Amino acid sequence: MSADERFVGNAFLQVEILVSAPCRESLLEILWELETLGCEETEGSEGVRLTAFFPASDETGRLRRQILSRCKEQGWEPLQLSQKLIHFSPQEWLDRYSESVKAFAVGDSFFIYPSWGDPSPAHPVNVLLDPGHAFGTGTHESTQLCLLALESTVPGVSTLLDVGTGSGILTIAAQKLNPLLSVLAFDIDLLAVEAARVNFLKNRIDGPNLFVGELGAVASQFDLVVANLTAVIIQELASEISRLARKYVIVAGFTGEQGPFVLDSLKEDFELLQTLSRNGWLCYKLRSWRES
Repeated sequence: MSADERFVGNAFLQVEILVSAPCRESLLEILWELETLGCEETEGSEGVRLTAFFPASDETGRLRRQILSRCKEQGWEPLQLSQKLIHFSPQEWLDRYSESVKAFAVGDSFFIYPSWGDPSPAHPVNVLLDPGHAFGTGTHESTQLCLLALESTVPGVSTLLDVGTGSGILTIAAQKLNPLLSVLAFDIDLLAVEAARVNFLKNRIDGPNLFVGELGAVASQFDLVVANLTAVIIQELASEISRLARKYVIVAGFTGEQGPFVLDSLKEDFELLQTLSRNGWLCYKLRSWRES
């Protein structure tokens, strides 16, 4: 169902939430799971402020409780949370939403743009990607760091495994950068796989194999395994990643404080080649000892 089909009159519930930067991604996930119509984001000295819009209803208190409950389940609380009823037309909302999502470049190769924007002739790889319910729109630091790591790695490999593909952005970028690349992408979330399939079609790539399932279901080895997840999940999957990565591993989705624990879980089978960092987030590129 599209956003404009979910409007009720001209009334909307606007929820503003201030969180520390490390909680940004988790909060976005919570808001999309609660079926927000869209989010706006601003950064300041106090933290990251997310403004989310929902259909107006008589149960505004329930939404607030749901947000707070989901945050507490993950071990943190918002710094601020407020909400109010606002009024504007569907077209005004769509215009406002479109203005808040801008195209941007990552590295020398990649340019990410929404469907209402234009590709960049200055970049060899243009990725069309609209914000949606699956993660990986390219705005988060961990996704951008993965793209930078892929930029220097993908030209030299022939097979890639995308663990937890989300929106499919990493697969799309890698496939466009190296059209001869053979890719297997998967996610445990059916909605994410459906979103990735749509994004593959929008970007006119039909090479990647895509499925819903667990990492343990993968049997073949790959030259490169990329996993943009969380510190805890990467540590849990470390032995499976080691089993499947023939040459290189790119892992991201964790902070500087979590980095040593992630590295420790992989150091038995891999050596660290490169550390990329941005705003407190890290990405590791590692090489199998077998390739040393």
